[in-house]
Amino acid sequence: MEYEVESFSEFVDVLNKVLKEEKKEEEKEKNVINPLENAVLCKKLNYAEKRLIEKSFAELGNKYKYFYRGQYQFDWELEPSAFREKYGQNENEFYKYALQKYHLQLDDLSYFNQLTQIAHFGGPTRLLDITENPLVALYMATRIEETQKKKSANKRDHAVYVFRIPNGMISTASSDKVMLLSALATRTSIEMEGLVEATKEFIKETNNSECMNSSNEYVKQLNEYAFPKLVHEVKKKCPAFENLIEPQDLIIPRVIIAPKIGQRIIAQSSAFFLPGIELYPDSRRDALVLQKKPIEFQEHLSFTCDILNCFVVGKIKIKDDGKTDFKEMLDLFQIKEEKMFPEMDMSFRAFKREIENMCHKKSK
Repeated sequence: MEYEVESFSEFVDVLNKVLKEEKKEEEKEKNVINPLENAVLCKKLNYAEKRLIEKSFAELGNKYKYFYRGQYQFDWELEPSAFREKYGQNENEFYKYALQKYHLQLDDLSYFNQLTQIAHFGGPTRLLDITENPLVALYMATRIEETQKKKSANKRDHAVYVFRIPNGMISTASSDKVMLLSALATRTSIEMEGLVEATKEFIKETNNSECMNSSNEYVKQLNEYAFPKLVHEVKKKCPAFENLIEPQDLIIPRVIIAPKIGQRIIAQSSAFFLPGIELYPDSRRDALVLQKKPIEFQEHLSFTCDILNCFVVGKIKIKDDGKTDFKEMLDLFQIKEEKMFPEMDMSFRAFKREIENMCHKKSK
């Protein structure tokens, strides 16, 4: 559901309304997320794929935690940076570049921690930043970076998303499922295509009650045939990883509450969406070839976008005409640049602006 606000107090009121309504739904104890209810591209799924995804989400339970994300432009898609149109399907190229260039800093880290470090320094990854703090999301939505200042005369509507995430989808950074999805960044685009096809075939072949059990010998054989390179890659960082991959573990995204090991992560109450494979990677290409979004793609251009939007329970449009009180109020709560980005270079950048503004006022 979409809302529109023009002041900090309106934002707080709308946020409170969204959360109260969702809490009421939770109390019914029947409101398990069905990811296919409002999905667009998910309608392309065949019966076996739908059955597997619905079953997997049902197993996540009906207890939830709320997360938030702020986006500077209201109509931007919910999409990890490495998946965006301007970069094509070159996630692995960014990963390889980072590992070659900064081998000493990254090599000893887990795949997930490698991705968080790459993202921290501006590299495109499959991670989508979210936060446990709605005020941090509001700050990120209304924050004007140096590169955006020249465009700020043309005021844009911003967005704050409210996500309801099943507790069963929240994982630790060291879990096998997170290790598996993070390792997808090591795969080339050709290898990813092979993984997608193998996963679809796996789902199709195991679509009966006897084969759905991962201990079944037939499933083990399919694993050895379909995913040996991926298993080998994961075991490099996690030797104890079991030699079994279930297809839902490659499809269902995970949410990771970031370990509190860095000042910025602590200040921003950081968490991350970690998506799985693109079951229909050609959806974006098909839409672009037609030079427009066809009817079945009119909401989202990728399977990842579609899945992420399944968890959105509120999208708040921030009407910012340059005269609103968002910055002033966020400052009162210590949600400001030098707190959100406490590294020395960012802190000095904020302090320099503060001195510049002070000098400017004195000169008037």
